[in-house]
Amino acid sequence: AWAGYTTPVGVGLDAATGRLAEAGAERLARFADGLAAVGAAEPSVFCHSYGSVVCGLAAHELKAKDLVVFGSPGMRAENVAELGTSARVWAAKDPTDWIDRVPNVSFAGLGHGADPTGPSFGARRIPAEDAAGHGGYFAAGTSSLRAFAAIAEGDVR
Repeated sequence: AWAGYTTPVGVGLDAATGRLAEAGAERLARFADGLAAVGAAEPSVFCHSYGSVVCGLAAHELKAKDLVVFGSPGMRAENVAELGTSARVWAAKDPTDWIDRVPNVSFAGLGHGADPTGPSFGARRIPAEDAAGHGGYFAAGTSSLRAFAAIAEGDVR
């Protein structure tokens, strides 16, 4: 687990811009470089909420086999190709997640772009209908947790 960036507090200007995510993206890329330097296998990177903005900005530099975003406000890209990564990109969103009420726009530095779970984004969809809101994706017995485990184990194609 890595949590080496400053998260926005509440739903305000910091949450609506990429300022904190840009700093976090640099740190995440350096962390992944460190893993590669010691011979660790390419990781599957799981990115929740604003963390998916961090992952989107780091994607082109990130040495990862999978990028998994869930509860995402966007990745600061309009589609998988704009991420500039060779990693498989996965996305999940529970229909009761409040993040679904956040507009997927990008204008004058505000917003984080397209919904990664939208068909035009091009990410592989992960079932999450039973995740129960914004914080339930890793809850025991959920389809999202089963899918996350399979991705981390390399049991999916």
